[in-house]
Amino acid sequence: MPIVLSDDELLMELDFNRKPLDEIKETAHEWVLGTWSLSKAHRLWRVGVGHDLLAGAVLRAFAFEVYVWKGVGVLFESSDQPPWIFLGWVRPERAKDAESWVAFLNSEIEGRLAGQPAGVNWTHDPRDGSAAQDIEDEIAREKFEKSLGVKPYKPKPRS
Repeated sequence: MPIVLSDDELLMELDFNRKPLDEIKETAHEWVLGTWSLSKAHRLWRVGVGHDLLAGAVLRAFAFEVYVWKGVGVLFESSDQPPWIFLGWVRPERAKDAESWVAFLNSEIEGRLAGQPAGVNWTHDPRDGSAAQDIEDEIAREKFEKSLGVKPYKPKPRS
């Protein structure tokens, strides 16, 4: 059953998350939404500290209107502790963005739970031992290219 935040819980979260979410960010090893992230290779999620990704983990978008606040919130629910994390919110006109982020990240959660690495920019099986070095190399290359003002190269995913 989905978790429902009380008005007091929601107001507290909105007070800490005054700025709306803008987009999913991608690093070499994670998908990031707000301060929450999902590993591309492992059954892990984190907000600062990493947690095991357990069966039943799901993101959910929900409409809210409480006092002067109106929008769509994004909540991560887990059978772990803590049982939920408020990732942030968007204004009502960006509801479709929040819903698409949730759909995409839920498909990635399903992939991790099934033991599959991310399919978008992930080019190595994390079990082969070379992924960590490749991540370091990609980060170094991106920093160098950025220092030159060059748009970073993103390899095409393996088919």
